[in-house]
Amino acid sequence: MRSLGRLITAMLLPALLAACGETAVPPGRWQGTLFDGKWMVAVRLEARPDNVVRMSAPNLRSDYARMSLGERIAAFHRVAAELDRGWAETAPWRVERSGDEIRREGGYSVLFEYEPARDRMIFHFYSDGTLTHRIPLERVAEFGPPPLPGNL
Repeated sequence: MRSLGRLITAMLLPALLAACGETAVPPGRWQGTLFDGKWMVAVRLEARPDNVVRMSAPNLRSDYARMSLGERIAAFHRVAAELDRGWAETAPWRVERSGDEIRREGGYSVLFEYEPARDRMIFHFYSDGTLTHRIPLERVAEFGPPPLPGNL
C-alpha cells in the first residue's frame, strides 16, 4: 500500500509543482464590461509572454437609476469611446504572475486572475482603494467595440 502512495505522489507532484510555478502571463487579448447600476466599466487587456501588459479600464460612476435606458446606453457609448481613444496612448508595464494571480511588478494588490479552465482573465476593479468588482474578460482575436452589458 505504501508503494501505491509513493507512485501516486511521484505522478502528481510534478504536475502540482508546474501549476504552482507558473510565472509567465498567458499571451493574448481580453475584453469585458461591467454595469451594476452604479458603475459602468469597459476593460481591455493585452498581455505578452514576457510579462508586459497594456490595460485600460475607463469607467463612469453615476446614479443610473434616474436615467432612461437611452441615457444609459449613451453613457456606455461614451465609456467605450474613451476606451478606443485612449488605447493608442496606453503605455505597457511589467507584471508578475504567481499561480493564477497577476500583480504589477513589485506590487501587492491582485490586478487580474487567470482562469486556465475557461481561458479568461478576471479584472479586479478597485474603488476608493477597495476591491469592489471582479470583471470577467473574454479572449478576443482582435479588439473591437466592447460588448454592451446585457443588464443596462
